[in-house]
Formats: sequence, C-alpha cells, structure tokens
Amino acid sequence: MLDIEPIRNGSILLAMTLCIFITQPVSGQGGDPDGFCLTPGPLSSCQTYLVTETALPVLGGNDGPLLGAEWKIGLMVNVRPAHSIGGAATLVGEDRDYRYSGLEVRYRRSSDSGLGAEAVLGGAWVRPLEATVGSEHFRTQLRIGLWMNEYVGAFFGGKNGDGEQGLTGGPQIGSWPGLLLGGVLVGLFIGLQ
Repeated sequence: MLDIEPIRNGSILLAMTLCIFITQPVSGQGGDPDGFCLTPGPLSSCQTYLVTETALPVLGGNDGPLLGAEWKIGLMVNVRPAHSIGGAATLVGEDRDYRYSGLEVRYRRSSDSGLGAEAVLGGAWVRPLEATVGSEHFRTQLRIGLWMNEYVGAFFGGKNGDGEQGLTGGPQIGSWPGLLLGGVLVGLFIGLQ
C-alpha cells in the first residue's frame, strides 16, 4: 500500500514555499509586457502568468450532493489584450470514492471590470480509493467558469468516464489564496484517508 504521509507533508510544504515565493517581486509585476507574473494579469502587465487554484466541486449523485476538492497549477499566455490560453495540471483531485490527477487546456477572457470567463477541456487518470467502488480509468471533462478579480469564481460542467457521467459545479479560489487553500485541503483530504 502507498504511504501517503510523505505526499501529505510534501503538499503542505510545497504550498507554504510557493506562497513565500509569490510574495517576492518578479519581472512583469510592475508592467513589463514581456515579463512573467505570479498572479493573473492583462497583456499590458505581462505576457505569461501563473495559474494556481483550488476548486470545490459539488457532484450530484443518487445519495445526494457530494463535495470534492481539486488543486491545480498551470501557465497562461496573454495572446491579445483580453484573451489568454494555456493549460494546467490537476495535482490532486478527490471526489466520491476516487482520487485523480490530470491535464487541461484553457481559454480565458477577461475584462477591465475584473470579471472574466473561461472554458476548460481536460482529462484525468482516476483511481478508486477502495477496490469495491470501481477500477482505474480515464475521465474527460468540460467546464465553463466565471471569475471576479481572478480570486473568486464558480464553475459548471460535465464529466464522462467509465460509468461516472454527470454534472458538477462549485466555487473556485484562484491566485495565491487558491494555492494556500489547495495545500491545506490536499493535506487534510489525504490525511483523512
């Protein structure tokens, strides 16, 4: 059996390290359009930015709603003043009886008012937490999301894989709060197993 203690401790340590890292100034934070930002920013601020977020998907099921957690990190490239494309990795996700990790491609449209919308298409390798609930399989998902000031958002979407088709939606926290919350939740979720 896999020893999860090093994974849980490593997740918390990674979150703390990255939170310290993002408080340091980096080229691009002050308005260098060719630079890299540690938080989402428009093309006038940076060409590329880091995506860190935590999502709390609520899944509809026969037994009522079920809460999950996802922790993601990725990169986005501003291709036009209000348009960015990129990708992210789901480092750890958990819902129902499954734990998963995967990759996704993203498109984000932002506005001067601080509101934004995104479309996400991804896939994940899913592993059951107990042998009695199913087998390992691949899952695809499509999501649309809305963001306010890149920190608080909500998403709605669908997933499909090995008999687990369904709708999902819920809140998401982005940027450094998402990174910190994700590290804590990953530690807690894995620690509770």
